[in-house]
Amino acid sequence: MANEKVVLTEKEKRRGFLKKFLFCLISLLVLSTMAAIAQSSGTISELEDKAGLVMDLFSGKTVAVIMCIALMICFAVIAWANAQGEGASAIKKVMPWVIAVIGIGSAAGITSYFLGVSPN
Repeated sequence: MANEKVVLTEKEKRRGFLKKFLFCLISLLVLSTMAAIAQSSGTISELEDKAGLVMDLFSGKTVAVIMCIALMICFAVIAWANAQGEGASAIKKVMPWVIAVIGIGSAAGITSYFLGVSPN
């Protein structure tokens, strides 16, 4: 009984891989952010400069254009799937992407609120 092998379905394998991938991605982002911001000898003005870099990243015109294009692609996928007769299921699949794109697109306002820095 101790030597029985557990057989996973393809869906369970993909779900496990996705969880591991997201964990590694989030860990990498946290570690890189901590390394960029945390310093052994730093001042508040240096930290404000780092916050300014984050604001410049999220409030840049390039990011706004990319998010606008991504949002248009999401809505085009929904329209195409609706024309194919998959309406509600396509909306359920694409809606997390739409929410993520809107969240990233409005990140300038969110970061300026929490960091107290005005966007450029």
